[in-house]
Amino acid sequence: MQLYIENTIVLTVSYCFYGTFSWYVFMSIKSDFGSEKEIQYFKAQIVSYLIYLAATWLWTLNELKVINIDAPMLLTLAVVCHISVSCTMYLWIKYYVYHLQIDFIEKRWFRRLFSIPIYFAVILIVSAYKYDFVFHVIQKGKRAEIIYDKYYYLLYVFFGMYFVFVVIETIITATKLKERDRRQEIILFIGYMFILTPIVVFSHFLRVLTVTTVSHLAAIFFTYISIQETRVRMDGLTRLNNRRVAEEYLHKTISELVEGKEEVAVFMIDVNRFKLVNDRYGHLEGDRALVIVGNVIKKVASSNNCFVGRYGGDEFIMIFHNRLPRLNNISKRRNTNQRSIAIEEYFENNIYNTLCKRLNKELEEECKNLNLEYELSLSVGYSVCKNSKDDPKVIIKFADEHLYQEKESYHKKNDMYKES
Repeated sequence: MQLYIENTIVLTVSYCFYGTFSWYVFMSIKSDFGSEKEIQYFKAQIVSYLIYLAATWLWTLNELKVINIDAPMLLTLAVVCHISVSCTMYLWIKYYVYHLQIDFIEKRWFRRLFSIPIYFAVILIVSAYKYDFVFHVIQKGKRAEIIYDKYYYLLYVFFGMYFVFVVIETIITATKLKERDRRQEIILFIGYMFILTPIVVFSHFLRVLTVTTVSHLAAIFFTYISIQETRVRMDGLTRLNNRRVAEEYLHKTISELVEGKEEVAVFMIDVNRFKLVNDRYGHLEGDRALVIVGNVIKKVASSNNCFVGRYGGDEFIMIFHNRLPRLNNISKRRNTNQRSIAIEEYFENNIYNTLCKRLNKELEEECKNLNLEYELSLSVGYSVCKNSKDDPKVIIKFADEHLYQEKESYHKKNDMYKES
């Protein structure tokens, strides 16, 4: 009897700690914790976990014979417990799908396909009320007991699909990323997935509910820590890299340049007439405009394997690290200076200027799609670095000077508008 009391106290105190910590994390979530979808799924994950925590606590007390739950109530408890733990895992994975910003995440077919396993899992679990597919309850004397059936482990098959998909996508995403911190975060996530999944599986095999509870608490903790780290390097509004990260990336990229084979182009991007948007439509709409611009720049940057960040205010930075082309008509030129000039002209005419034009073209199309009451356009200036000993600040300064010239040119053409 004394042992039961001690176990009950330890269990209750532990679960109170888990619940208190989870609730603290829930209340700490702010708008700059991520995108709207990320926040939505993270909050839902915590709520689902708290439900699972309460159900598991009662179930464990019944297993310890501290309380005696009748058969119908135990079946309901098992259903709630399995649905909540399934949803907790699903929502955690869904959060990371949005956090990793997988390309086709907003596609309708993907959202529907991604939801199929969890729907099947919930249907299987609820079927326990009528059929002996996954588990059922038997009465042994005065106590009820859960018996697991042959289709129970289909639940692991469903979540195995999520596991395989997420691991593959995270690896693909990691190979595309230029930021070292983001790659490290993804590697940690994959490692955690490989640790968490076996723990959850074996804990279910061994019927140790407390281990599963701690595992999912660790998932919440891991997510919370990764969010805090993300907030340090991300711009809270646009979800782009912030200025500090951009400058660190530029410094590192320039220092590792292989002269004659690589070069770095720095694009400074400014929103034309942004002050006018703020004055006429308010700061909330101004924030929305910055998000729209940031998304467009990110889209263009992603397709060209560029780094992108918000530099400050309505100014953005895009860094293009590229290998020099080995073109036959260039490489055949014997004179080194001629080759250098030809390569420079190739980039000027075919890539850098094209990128500048594409930014405005994509933004124009996005504004039309969103039916904005105002127009958004960009002035873009760039500077090219070819020497690993160049000062990144000087490169940015040259890009800023080019940007200023572009803005001057824009205002001369549109003198009816006030300078932004």
